[in-house]
Parts: sequence; structure tokens; C-alpha cells
Amino acid sequence: MHLPSKHWRSLPIAIGLVIFIQGVEYFGWFASWNGRLFNYILANATSRSEQMGSRPIVVVEIDDQDRSRCFGPHPPLNASRVFNLVAATAAAQPKVIGVDILTDDETTMQIYQSKLASLSQLSPTVVWASGETSKPDKSFEPAFPAWLMGARNDFPVKPTRVLGVEPGELSEYPQITWAIPVYPTDEGTSIRRLPRWIWASADPQNSERREWERTWPRVIAEAFCNGPCTEEAADEIYITYGGTAPRCFLMRDLAACGEGDRVQTGNSSWNDFQSVAKGNIVLIGGIFHDSGDFHRTPLGLSTPGIIVNAYAVKAELLGNGLRDVRQPLAWMLDLLFGIVIIAFFNKETFRKLIGLKNPWLQTKPGMFLIGILFALAVCLASRWVAGGRYLLGFAGVSVGLLLHELWELLKKDE
Repeated sequence: MHLPSKHWRSLPIAIGLVIFIQGVEYFGWFASWNGRLFNYILANATSRSEQMGSRPIVVVEIDDQDRSRCFGPHPPLNASRVFNLVAATAAAQPKVIGVDILTDDETTMQIYQSKLASLSQLSPTVVWASGETSKPDKSFEPAFPAWLMGARNDFPVKPTRVLGVEPGELSEYPQITWAIPVYPTDEGTSIRRLPRWIWASADPQNSERREWERTWPRVIAEAFCNGPCTEEAADEIYITYGGTAPRCFLMRDLAACGEGDRVQTGNSSWNDFQSVAKGNIVLIGGIFHDSGDFHRTPLGLSTPGIIVNAYAVKAELLGNGLRDVRQPLAWMLDLLFGIVIIAFFNKETFRKLIGLKNPWLQTKPGMFLIGILFALAVCLASRWVAGGRYLLGFAGVSVGLLLHELWELLKKDE
């Protein structure tokens, strides 16, 4: 696309805007504004597919009263009761059970290991959650220039024990299906993304050995679908919190705890639970107040982790989350968009691109109006064309360049 020399002075403005917008993204200067926009998008998705995606997911919540009554007032939870609760849930014949309860405490290791032989007797696939004992090292964060070229923080996660088995030994126990629920915090410390793969290492600080592991929601969804649920190929997908919410039951409405660590089903909601759980996905997790497992999401400030996991499983089942735009593609798209806007204000190029005979549309006000409409159209289409997340880049470049071109037009009229 040819740009006459008098218009080249707008190109440095476009480049400067691109660098500024990328800096905003990298340093998070406008994090709350960008976050509010995506909170609205992700909390208000109510398509038919969103509603259908929630139907296979049922949540069993263990609150403070249930914990005190069945598992003891303080962590760790009674290991025998946890296992018996899973076995009792299996009686409802779900296809997959996800257990979002850490089983890594040293005082319960022997109890869980004594139950390993019984795992193969459970007909549903049981996916146990592992915690993470290492946090991303700031030294792994790429510098701004490297980030622009696509560098990322690939610091691996160290899993906790699962059913008393050390992370480095889990491969020796094929009867244990496990994964790590990991969610990076976005703008405003809100959870919106689901990484579908993560690096895991038993010793991330000292060992170079690391493996790609599927995250917990993905393992559960693929166990339910007997393989990939969709053709989604992105490394990350966005969690849509709209539509029909997963069905939730309190543990005490389903089962009672008896002597000898028994868990007996048949309480008031058991029949209802059986009807919705059969052949579907059941997630079990705690919502007790001192668990530290409450998160800021588009749903609110204190969303329980088990509910975040439920919506993440739904996102994996649907495979239609908003995709990320990676560097360096993001800034290249911004720059290309800026060049196109500059070209619109070249009268000769404008005539060729638009091909309109209306004289007013070829005047300066008409050119500016068409430029605004074009910018709005691209920004709105960016949700589908560029994945939606990079609306900030398109909007920032378009507003900046349109203001610059307006100033140029007004200056010529003086």
C-alpha cells in the first residue's frame, strides 16, 4: 500500500502508539480498565452452547459444618473419610469424579497409600488434584524487548504429593490419575484464563528435568469425552462464567458420616443428585472459610476454587473460550492496523479503497467519519478475528491515530 511522503510523518506516531500500548499490556498500567471489560464479556456469555456446557457438571461442596462434622475441625481432612466419600459418590455412577482436595499431608500418607489398591475397583475415572509448592521465579520474567519478540516465563510448577506419593514417583502408579489446577491471575488479580498445559518438575530450582502436564480441568474433560472434547488447539482458553451455572449440592444433603469413618448416602437430596450425576462429571471440593481457596473472578471477589474449576471444566468441554494473541503477532497487528488508518486519510488511496461517488464522503469530514467507522468495525470484529483479548491494542492505536489525523486536518484548514 503506497503512502505519499507527506503522510509518512504519521508513521512514527503509529509506531510510538504501538510501543506505548504494548508497554501498557506488559506493565499492567491500565489493568483494571481492561479487566472490567473482560469481566463483563466473560460473565455475560449466555449462548445455547454455554448453557449446555454446564449440564454435565455437578459439584459437591464441603462447607465448614460438613468439615467439622465429618473430617475434623482442622486440616488435614480425615483421609479415610475422604476416600469413602469418593467411593460413595461413585455409587451415583458418574463417568468422572474430580477430587479437589489435597492429599499431601505427611500424617495421612500411610492411610492414602493403603487405599491405592482399591482405586482400580472404582468404575468412574477419579482425577485427584495436586497443589503447587513453587511459585514462579521473578528472574524468569522476560525483559520488555524479549517479551515483544514472544519470550515467556516458563518457570515450572512443583506438584505436591498425591495420595501420599511423591511427585517424582507418580509415574510408577498408573492407578493414580492426577493433575494440577493452575490459574494465572490477570488484570485486577482476577482469574479468567485456563492454561491447558503447564511445565511440571519435582525440583524446578535445581533440576532441568521437566515435563508438559495437562491441567486438572483438561484431564477431567478429556476423561469425560474419551479424548479431546473439541478441536481447540490453543495453549490457553478463557473461562466464560456466564450461562447456566453448574449444579451444586452440599455434602450433608447427600450423605451422613457414621462410625468407623463410614460415609452413608441417602440424605434428602441423594435421589436428585443421582439423577443429575449419572454418566456426568462430579467435582468434590471444600468451601470452608479458612481454606484460602477463594478467588477474584468475573463472578465476584470470593469465588470458591471448586466453582472456578467447574467453570474451567465447562470451558474445556466447549473449547470456545476467547483466545490469546501472542507476541510478536499482537504488536504486528497493531502496526498493520495503524498503517491502514493512515492510508484512509490519503485522499487518493481513500478513493481507490472506498470507490464511492458521493462528493461529501471525499471531503475531510467525510474521510474522518469513514475512518472512525472503519476503526469501530475492526475493534468490534477483533473479538472473533484476533481472539478478543487484544481489543485494548486495536482501540488504543485507532483512537490515537484518529486524533492525530483530526489535528492534521484542522491544522490544514487554518
